[in-house]
Amino acid sequence: RTPLRNSSGVTGAGPIFHAVMLAAERRLGGSTADFSWAPIAAAPATAERREICALSGQTANAWCPIRRHDTVAAESADVPCSWHHQSDEGLVTYWPAEYRGWARERGLDDASRGSGGAAVARASQPDARSRADASASARPAALRPDAPATPLAIVSPPDGATYLIDPTLRREYQTLPLRAVSADGGPIEWRVSGRLVGAAAADGGLEWPLAPGTHRIEARDPRGRTSAATVVVR
Repeated sequence: RTPLRNSSGVTGAGPIFHAVMLAAERRLGGSTADFSWAPIAAAPATAERREICALSGQTANAWCPIRRHDTVAAESADVPCSWHHQSDEGLVTYWPAEYRGWARERGLDDASRGSGGAAVARASQPDARSRADASASARPAALRPDAPATPLAIVSPPDGATYLIDPTLRREYQTLPLRAVSADGGPIEWRVSGRLVGAAAADGGLEWPLAPGTHRIEARDPRGRTSAATVVVR
């Protein structure tokens, strides 16, 4: 956990990756059937093992289709997954606003999408209806279908982030995606350091070429509401 200095891919990343692959091969034992889920290192006393939803990363509820066990900080909130719920139409996934564009690009948020960013999967879970009320009460208000959405918020880039320009790559390939979520939809106007750089749909995005310096990135919706983030590019 210390910085690599005067190290290249050949002398730093290459040997590390090689060692990781050898360790993975030993764990597999030559066959995926022999894969061991035994931890490589013992978990600290401040952590505990929980069953989590593989999609949301929250504690799995009765309807999460894919689950796995993971070690998390013991003091972290043990809140049931708020993304997956059972309805009369089947398993429903409520995508948070910041992930809807990503989901649509991958065909996960299609014509079956309902209010609140819900995508319906034709699936069923036993005894799900009897537990629906309990799950709904545990669902964070911001993700309930009838909850007010965030008026306007920048989701990329995060405020305070630092980006490094790679001198070995062509500059046209080094861009920063500008994305925001809006309660009203409609086009979002983007300004960087006071200069207009373009507009994009609320669930879409705009690629801004990286330029050295400290930049204030501002998003403005058709109603004049704004959201801003400051980033550093070196």
